[in-house]
Amino acid sequence: MIYVEELKANLLATNPELYEAYKIVGFTSSKDSLKKMVKALSMCPWLNTAEEKARLEAAKLVLKSVKK
Repeated sequence: MIYVEELKANLLATNPELYEAYKIVGFTSSKDSLKKMVKALSMCPWLNTAEEKARLEAAKLVLKSVKK
């Protein structure tokens, strides 16, 4: 859990937007689970609620930051 606490502190200090995205999708989410989440939420976007739309955008943002 030390890694997660360091990640939270680092993100909060450097990139608050990414910190909020991690809060939505979870700090311990794996890259594979985020990819599956994006795929599932992108299948029928017109059925997504506002919460699901926020989760989709957050997962995309986190994936973009992880790929670097």
